[in-house]
Amino acid sequence: MLKKRKKIAFVFGRVFINTAKLQYMPFALSTLKKIAEDGNCEIDVFVTQSKTEDYKKLLPENVTFNFIDKDFIWSRGGGRKFYFLITLYFQFITFFKKYDTVFGVSQVGVVLGGKLAARKRANFICLNDEFPSISYFKIWREHEIKYTAKASIVILPDECRIDVLKKQISFNEKTAFFVLPNIPLENEFSSIKQIDWKTKLNLRLENKIIVYAGGISRENNIDYLLSIFPLTDSKFVLIMIGNNPDYINNRYLKNDRILWLQTPLNDHELHDIISQALCCICYYADFFDLEYVGKSSGKIMRSLLAGTPVISTDFNSLKFIEQDKMGVLITKPLELINAIKGIEDNLDSRKQGKRKLY
Repeated sequence: MLKKRKKIAFVFGRVFINTAKLQYMPFALSTLKKIAEDGNCEIDVFVTQSKTEDYKKLLPENVTFNFIDKDFIWSRGGGRKFYFLITLYFQFITFFKKYDTVFGVSQVGVVLGGKLAARKRANFICLNDEFPSISYFKIWREHEIKYTAKASIVILPDECRIDVLKKQISFNEKTAFFVLPNIPLENEFSSIKQIDWKTKLNLRLENKIIVYAGGISRENNIDYLLSIFPLTDSKFVLIMIGNNPDYINNRYLKNDRILWLQTPLNDHELHDIISQALCCICYYADFFDLEYVGKSSGKIMRSLLAGTPVISTDFNSLKFIEQDKMGVLITKPLELINAIKGIEDNLDSRKQGKRKLY
């Protein structure tokens, strides 16, 4: 007798469409890939992003994608009107669905997933990648707290975040907590085809590549990075990978040692350029709850998995980077200059990150 296939819903979303895409968030995508390895399940994935064919190459046939990309929903902003429109729309498209387990990821994903699990009387698992306290919209914050508290399992990317989350949400005694670092699966680095990036980017042979790949925003001290980097040795070239129209006219981007790749690289390209880099910069600002970033930082964890040293902020949650000799932590922007030079001078001892993450 054939065993009944488990039905799973995986809901991923944020308030503004396309601000975060599942294919660029290892914490969520790696979890989905591991679930999909069970051939005895069928997974419906719901994502708040524009339709793309990218996922067909990343996931097996037992995973079906549904793109919540209706313009009329997002044209209402991100507050109460948006909340009611998207919750009603999501209820409509899942009305006749049946699920055994529902996963909710990111704020909109947690709220929609929590509501879906309650309606279907399914087990709810929450992947928490940001604290509710940083939310701009009260209605979303309140409902994220409500449904996260109902989860039977809460998965976070770093152990230091558990106590912080417990201060914001009243969990019951049966809630189980697990830690899953925000990191790509190790086998994703096993079949990288090397690209000659120096030729492709018209660099000189003696140039050494420094990579920044991630959000182009003040949380990542981008202005400091762009203003300080020109003071480093002329052989270093900074490759910025990300997109934010607010920085198009930034005067520091006119420096010939700063190259900005606004078109996203696919995973193979991104992994390859990081693997070839001297180091990656992940310099966080000290506000909000970023001091607890730890292993939730995709920029950091992806770099370390590639065996590439990182330069990041001297937070307690990131002390493991220096303790395991996987990079350098700094407190002031000008320290970037000596940090890059220090990694170059001690590269053999710094390129050990890959061995210490699993």
